[in-house]
Amino acid sequence: MNERAQNGFFVAYFIVCFLANVWPVALIANRIEPMVFGFPFFLCWVIGWSFMAFVGIAALYLSGRS
Repeated sequence: MNERAQNGFFVAYFIVCFLANVWPVALIANRIEPMVFGFPFFLCWVIGWSFMAFVGIAALYLSGRS
């Protein structure tokens, strides 16, 4: 994969991660039930997407190493 296509992929990935955490997309998960591991669903939604952004940052870092 060339560098330009790789950068486009990461930009799109981070846009999806960002949009999943802001209005109006976050309204999909804005509820207390079901409880996931004892936490409200919305809290698990935010934590999950934040973790996915971290995974993307780690992949971006590792892809730039020679």
